[in-house]
Amino acid sequence: MGSSIDIGWDKYETALLIEAYLRCKDGLISRKQAITALSRTLRAQKAKAGIDISEAYRNEHDITMQMAAMEFCLTNGERGFGSPSTMFKEVADLYMAIPEKFEELVKTAKMIYPASDEMQEVRPIKPKEETTGVFAAETPQRYVNEKVRHLVKERFPKGYRLGSYMEVKKLKTFYEAEYHEPLDMAAEDIEADVKSCGIVHEGRVYLIEEILREEVRDEIVTDIEATFSSGKNFVFLSVLFEKFHDELLDSQILDSQMLEEYLFHFYSGRWHFTKDYICLDFNVPLDVLQEVVEYVKEQGGAVFEDEVVKGLSFLPEKDVRDAFDSRNSFLISCGRNQRFHIDNFVVTDVELKIVKRIIREAISLYKYISFSELLNDIRIQIPSVLDNNETFGEIGLRNVLNIKLTGKFSFINNIISDKAHPVSAEDAFVALGQREAYTIDEVTKLAQDCGSLANLYRDVLKIK
Repeated sequence: MGSSIDIGWDKYETALLIEAYLRCKDGLISRKQAITALSRTLRAQKAKAGIDISEAYRNEHDITMQMAAMEFCLTNGERGFGSPSTMFKEVADLYMAIPEKFEELVKTAKMIYPASDEMQEVRPIKPKEETTGVFAAETPQRYVNEKVRHLVKERFPKGYRLGSYMEVKKLKTFYEAEYHEPLDMAAEDIEADVKSCGIVHEGRVYLIEEILREEVRDEIVTDIEATFSSGKNFVFLSVLFEKFHDELLDSQILDSQMLEEYLFHFYSGRWHFTKDYICLDFNVPLDVLQEVVEYVKEQGGAVFEDEVVKGLSFLPEKDVRDAFDSRNSFLISCGRNQRFHIDNFVVTDVELKIVKRIIREAISLYKYISFSELLNDIRIQIPSVLDNNETFGEIGLRNVLNIKLTGKFSFINNIISDKAHPVSAEDAFVALGQREAYTIDEVTKLAQDCGSLANLYRDVLKIK
């Protein structure tokens, strides 16, 4: 089996990238279609050669970035973005300076990387023989597409379903009825024409101008720009789709993925697109947990989960809730579905040193200390810890100490013991039973701290 690869672009791949960009620029294919097709073509060649490739190798995200870099190169920085590689610059220079040599390079590239169907040229209809016996000039390619476009618009309001024999048959029937001549094209050529008329979503072609009213699109774009202007780097498509749900009801946009494809068609040169979100800068990593952590920290005190969801409404709700509830050393639970940032808990090094001493002394005498016992000692010796953090409660204090002292002590439920010799619930009852004297209240409290029942340990406590 081959090994996974991650290599730079060669001159043949680069030539195909330029050709794909030029076809988009000339309106022969949408940018989205070109990116998808080129990605499949380049990945398929490696797979056919038996070479293992990673998911990231020449995927659509990578092609999107590289096409933007090539656009930057070919337009002298007027459009696109990024830093074109030396290889990109060399092949771009070849295209602009010696076009015939570039065409030869493209022909060789197509032999090395056979194109997928999406990258084939849309073929014009063959001209019919005139009565004089002389062939007429070939019909311009876009002339046919305009006729097909008209029929797709008028006869297929819910989109044209690709790969359907019945759909092709219907289009031919409509064509002959509308233009009084047969649509003399193979099914695959018809579909190539249809694809060039709009965008493809879940096997259907939609005319871009019929998908959404311009005023709604302008509202969405204004909202995106306002989000970016506020200092945020990401706009999640699921959030955007939900926000404009009512406005999209009478459109052809069925889900957030289609919204992404639609916006990509118009704004691929302005923003960066992924399957889940639009962003300004791909160099800024998306980290929902970090966004949640920073938001909670900014609030200062304990924050309810619903407050965080509302405050970070530009992020997907599920991702925010998952991050809020995740196990991490920054967001500390204080019960009642509330958390706070550990940096907002006030405890000095001196106070923490006293807490350590209290725990060590108890462990040396009894092998453990329960949190309720520790809490009583803190109340007596360093009440400032409780006074300064009253809003976080006893649960918050316990969880903060667990984080700050985790390298030195073991916290099992509310039993604190030596890290090297952790004490379980049963061990704690055994240790209690070995004391010279203990009260029933101490037994009851220990059971509560262990989350257990005292009756389970009657034997070790010698309870009659």
